[in-house]
Amino acid sequence: MAQPANLYERATAALAVTIGIAAAFSSLSPRASVVLLIIVGLTASAVCWPRARALLDHGMKSPIIIAGAVLITYLVWSAGWALDQSAALSKSAGLAVIAVLAAIAFAGIQQLDASATRRAAKIFLFGAAAGAAFVTIEFASGQAITRALFNMLPILRPEVGKDVAVDGDRVVQIARYELNRNVAMLVLLLWPSLAVLLQGRERWRIWVGAAAVALTVLLAFSSEHESSMIAIGVSTVVMGLALWRRRLVGYAMMVAWCLAFLLVIPASLLAYQKAELHHAPWLPTTAQARIIIWGYTAEQVAKNPILGIGVRSTRVLDADLSPTAERAEGDVFARRPGRHAHNLFLQSWFELGLIGVVLVMGFGVLILRRLVNLPNELQPFACALFAAFMVIACFAWGMWQTWLLAAYALSALYLALAAHLHAWNREKHTA
Repeated sequence: MAQPANLYERATAALAVTIGIAAAFSSLSPRASVVLLIIVGLTASAVCWPRARALLDHGMKSPIIIAGAVLITYLVWSAGWALDQSAALSKSAGLAVIAVLAAIAFAGIQQLDASATRRAAKIFLFGAAAGAAFVTIEFASGQAITRALFNMLPILRPEVGKDVAVDGDRVVQIARYELNRNVAMLVLLLWPSLAVLLQGRERWRIWVGAAAVALTVLLAFSSEHESSMIAIGVSTVVMGLALWRRRLVGYAMMVAWCLAFLLVIPASLLAYQKAELHHAPWLPTTAQARIIIWGYTAEQVAKNPILGIGVRSTRVLDADLSPTAERAEGDVFARRPGRHAHNLFLQSWFELGLIGVVLVMGFGVLILRRLVNLPNELQPFACALFAAFMVIACFAWGMWQTWLLAAYALSALYLALAAHLHAWNREKHTA
């Protein structure tokens, strides 16, 4: 008679399932990424519990964890001069929770034995495939699944407006751009999925991987999300270059990360003041608006260059300026910072100042150092994922979107699973 599974086996099985659920449901509902990360983190804590003291001691010595703790401490301090201190503290606390949960989940993945790791990898791939299938069906059917859900459960229905059209009491249409977050999630999910999928030697894996890339490209360019289009294009190029020169591309990513902080202000001013790209007819309206947002924000950085205006103050300032902000003739957007800065690098300067920029930049460099030290087979996927992150961070949303921060953490966790799977596979082949 089979013995009942012990606590470790149950915990690892639960972690494998929750990773798969997170992969599926983060694509179905990106805003649920925070809840999904909480579930994964709590499940991983059960795996870590037997070695909690040793893992904690090890974590306290990790440069990444130390750098993250210093950054979060600065964010809490920065909330003291933010325009909305309670919101600033809330966002800082949210980032801290995401960081702790991600650290626990990372540790949990590292505790998985070979069989548990392979089980988690399989369930993860099933989850990723389910999420991709859902988004594909939604694109092809005009979001029929979401419309049906809103009609069955009206409590979930957003306010009627430009996003949702109704006929009587039924939702008949949802704006296509409501899928922008889903597409961004698929782009972030693609490269860790391929890192797991392509570790086998079967030929079908290559064909499935190629189909996954083609589908993601198709969905991105079928969407209204230009940032995802750029992200999938850039990350695919980076992937190709990294297959040719792995470590060189990894170090080039470090340089690009640092240059993004150093050049974002002069580049924004040049595009706005000199080149006047906000009047360029060949740019989409959304891009023209971003040029104005970036140009205005870059002009304001000089007023608080060292400490910035405080965490999450961009949105508060925009609300104050919106009623009276001037809008020049021919401009698609008024001179104001926008509800979303649409650029992590510039928003870091504006809200956190030079001190915050150095801390964010340093944290990113430490992450990239870890990626460069991954096994050769995984470095191209890691570089592609970081490239996708940089593009989305450069063009889409703001840096305090909690769901997006959780989505970044989840994509990194999936890559960690791929790395752990690779370690077990390599041990198997060398045994």
